[in-house]
Amino acid sequence: MAAFALPEVEPIVTINPVPPPESDAGITDLNVVLQLLVNLLGYVQALFWIAAVFFGLYAAFLYLTAQGDGEKVSKANHMLIYVVVAVVVAVIAYSIPQFVTTTITQP
Repeated sequence: MAAFALPEVEPIVTINPVPPPESDAGITDLNVVLQLLVNLLGYVQALFWIAAVFFGLYAAFLYLTAQGDGEKVSKANHMLIYVVVAVVVAVIAYSIPQFVTTTITQP
């Protein structure tokens, strides 16, 4: 019952589907290709975040089940470090185009 009481939350990633071309002439405009590429990268980004959460939870599971075994703790530690580094790189990679766009467009 508590789950039904939660307010609706907007999705983090919004992906705008590309409408099909109106003619069978193929790709006639570069904007269609760019929009298709942006949508594809949006799907890749969503898959990355899902994988990052999965591997973070898996590293936590390895910590919990290590029971003092140094090798398992080391493996979990390395995996958690890799997850954190991957998330930092992804955040930086996401922010670079935003930074460049705002820097170029400001007078």
